[in-house]
Amino acid sequence: MNAALSRMEWRVRISAALVFLGLAVELAALCWVHPTSFLVFAMAGIPLVGAGIVVFLYSLVSTAE
Repeated sequence: MNAALSRMEWRVRISAALVFLGLAVELAALCWVHPTSFLVFAMAGIPLVGAGIVVFLYSLVSTAE
C-alpha cells in the first residue's frame, strides 16, 4: 500500500478524523457532570462533526482529478 492517495481519499480521511474527534469530544462532554460540559458539547463537538460532514460531502461533489 505504498501507492499515493488521491485527493478524494485524503479528503475522506480528513473528514473521518474530524468526525471521530468530534464524537470523542461529545462523549467526553457527556461523561462530564458539569454545566460547562454543555458548552464543550455544543461549541466544540458539534462543529467538528459538522465540519467532517461538510468535508466529506465536498469530496463527493468536487471535480475529478
